[in-house]
Amino acid sequence: MTLILALVGRDNAVLAADAKQRKGDGDGFYASAVEKLKIVNGGNWILGVALAQIGLDLAGYVEENSESFNANIHLGIHSYVKRMRELYREHGHSAPTSLLVAGCGKDDVAVYGFNLEGGDDGTVVSEGATKVLNQSAMGAAHHGAMYLSHALHRMDTSLVQRISIAHFSVSEACKQDVRVGPPVEIGLVRVGKRPQILGPKQLENVQSQSAKIADEIRDMVMSSNPAIDDLLE
Repeated sequence: MTLILALVGRDNAVLAADAKQRKGDGDGFYASAVEKLKIVNGGNWILGVALAQIGLDLAGYVEENSESFNANIHLGIHSYVKRMRELYREHGHSAPTSLLVAGCGKDDVAVYGFNLEGGDDGTVVSEGATKVLNQSAMGAAHHGAMYLSHALHRMDTSLVQRISIAHFSVSEACKQDVRVGPPVEIGLVRVGKRPQILGPKQLENVQSQSAKIADEIRDMVMSSNPAIDDLLE
């Protein structure tokens, strides 16, 4: 289980990911840490991979061979999906994997998502890249990890606020759902700047802010509320 969350603004986008990977045969699972956000395509895009190691392996093949695609995300993404689909078939994969790719257009940012899965007849099932509007998550279908981002995120949210919302949403899911786990990765795509994945030192304040927000919400819920008390008399 993986959680990759994308929040899109007018001139920036934030990707957040948990760092837990699980493998098992149904009787037991082994957990390990893995980086699920990668800078790809010559440093022009950020890739987030959910559901399976397969997506990271496919991206690794592309990067090792220095294959390049149009840096404009709106143009290059379709060739990228086609190439990933070819590699998926060539290497005989069948398990599903989901991917989010963030990059810049001529004067905007965008995030696209796509899925790859093996069909019963040996074909590769993929509907191509779909543009993310406002926000999206992959690997989050079976829990409520996105309820905070749905409640809080807006297109006009500032970049700092967007980072905080993304980190808080994923970090809270990591506390409650054993299928995902910390630390939380954060990737940034901004018009006029190279994509960036924040390092541990850069994330210290973000992590502290997430913990502070959680404490403040807990304090508000647990504090007395005269308006409610009056209703109970």
